[in-house]
Amino acid sequence: MDAVGISIEAFYRMCDKNYSGDVSIGDFKAMVEKHKISMDAGAMSRVIQLLDEDCSGDITKAELYFALDLY
Repeated sequence: MDAVGISIEAFYRMCDKNYSGDVSIGDFKAMVEKHKISMDAGAMSRVIQLLDEDCSGDITKAELYFALDLY
């Protein structure tokens, strides 16, 4: 996230448009595009698979922190 000058936590909060604590995959993709983060479709799929551990279509804060702890 250093490429856009914000922390991962701040990026997650920006993606959470309705302040629910969860980020939809669509909102995540839109924010990646908005901030011009270079990522091809394959990389985007891998990131989403990593973050959305339960395949619910939403990334929870717990899933985010779990993924961050792994890497």
